[in-house]
Amino acid sequence: MKKAKAQRRVKLPLNSPNWWTYDKAVRYVRARMGDKDIADSDLVAAIERGGEQGGVHSKLEQVRMQYDPLARRSELLTPKFYKRDYKFVQHWGRWLLAPRTDQRLLGRWDIYLWGPNIEKIWPPEAPPSEQRADVAPHRPPGRQPKHDWPKHVTREVIRQLRAGEEPTAPEMLQWCEDKWGWQPEIRQMQRLLHDLLS
Repeated sequence: MKKAKAQRRVKLPLNSPNWWTYDKAVRYVRARMGDKDIADSDLVAAIERGGEQGGVHSKLEQVRMQYDPLARRSELLTPKFYKRDYKFVQHWGRWLLAPRTDQRLLGRWDIYLWGPNIEKIWPPEAPPSEQRADVAPHRPPGRQPKHDWPKHVTREVIRQLRAGEEPTAPEMLQWCEDKWGWQPEIRQMQRLLHDLLS
């Protein structure tokens, strides 16, 4: 099992234009979601989950100013960093990283997020010329289910929670695809999961 997990690990370049600042990611996700509070909490949950669990990869950039030359550190972060060292807290309507212990990061530091992960979870808007008139925007074509999909998804989420799992929006979209050959819009799924898990 550990070997399989190790094989799934992705090694990302530490120096790449695909790393976004946290502020850029927040603006992007808010624009996709349309609701500030839901967007911010969904982004934080994706960061804490990590890219290998269907969330967002993150990295730490730190500079220790008191050294000559300056001591610089770049490091990919894992979910353990957010469970053990730092946690997101809300302060004046904004999510900030706060230390969980007396051990604090020294010098100047910031967290960067892997843009392709973010664009996969919250796909960019398609240009109007690429949208077909016979298909609703943001919704994959396919047979619409005649049943109440939120009710069925809610039952499945409750079943997974009782089994000790916390499903993500992409996982539940895949569940819908496997079950009915159709997926709801990702924003609808994210809102439903936010309501169920909050």
